[in-house]
Amino acid sequence: MLEKIRAQWTKVIHPFALGLLKLGVTPDMVTWTGTIATIIVALVTMWVGYRVALRAGRRPTLHGLVLGLMVAISGLVFSYLTAPISSVDLAAFFLLLLGGTIGGRSAQRVLTRSAV
Repeated sequence: MLEKIRAQWTKVIHPFALGLLKLGVTPDMVTWTGTIATIIVALVTMWVGYRVALRAGRRPTLHGLVLGLMVAISGLVFSYLTAPISSVDLAAFFLLLLGGTIGGRSAQRVLTRSAV
């Protein structure tokens, strides 16, 4: 199913990729930018997971995990549409999942302390 989307996505992104190559952007620069962006998104996911889980009140770790899972899956699908999935993509998936879970767990600790 995603193969049809991948072909269409390639048609959309190909001119953009050619433009980057003409500007002198190398594949390594794109990789580093993606790595830094993934780390930033994981930190934001951790913060958002914390805020969502804190407001939910019940089962905050689960809320953070679900949020991290949603962000991680969307990142994995985007990676699949642009290129075959690599070990770097899987590492990013787990980093984003971990970010949401840590945020939810932190919220659980805050809620537990405030209940005492």
